[in-house]
Amino acid sequence: MKYDCVIWDWNGTLIDDMRVSLGSVNRILADRGMPPITEADYYDYIDTPITRFYERLFDLEKTDVTRLLREFNVNYDALLDGSEVREDTRRALDAVAGAGAMQIVLSAFEQNKLCRMLREYGVDGRFAAVLGADDIHCGDKTDRAREYFAAEGLSPERAVVIGDTLHDAAVAKAVGCGCVLVRGGHQGDAELEASGVTLADSAADAVRIALGIDF
Repeated sequence: MKYDCVIWDWNGTLIDDMRVSLGSVNRILADRGMPPITEADYYDYIDTPITRFYERLFDLEKTDVTRLLREFNVNYDALLDGSEVREDTRRALDAVAGAGAMQIVLSAFEQNKLCRMLREYGVDGRFAAVLGADDIHCGDKTDRAREYFAAEGLSPERAVVIGDTLHDAAVAKAVGCGCVLVRGGHQGDAELEASGVTLADSAADAVRIALGIDF
């Protein structure tokens, strides 16, 4: 295989939670008497770090972004019903393991929350490393990826990032990994198609493309 390490994004890639996130944001807006945003708005505004997203909705000189993020997490947990693991996700994880490739989760989610979700969805224990964030601000994932590769002595060119956003593609490029992006996550199709990155319709499809295996 060209790659022997798969770096998975979590939100929007292995878990289908875009509409949960949209609903969480709209609860924040409703609590302040503001109109909801649409799915198209969400795709237009989404950015990394996530403060750039909230800048499109609020005056952050007058609104505490940390409070917004805390409210988002409360709403997110309330709306998540445990059914949003993407179609074929477990089969994709099993196929990568069966091919003998290492699997890592690299996420903008806070580490403890990420580990809890992996347990709740029954996919913990499948990964050599779980690289979540130190806080709830959903910032850049590049440094964590670089630090992990340096610490473990891994070759980035032997790894592929499977994600759903342009930020995942930027991380892959910065670190020197391959990349496949999954449609239907937290980035709109128009932006994905304009990126020039290889696209897949599901996590399983991404594995077939990246590792050249059929299952």
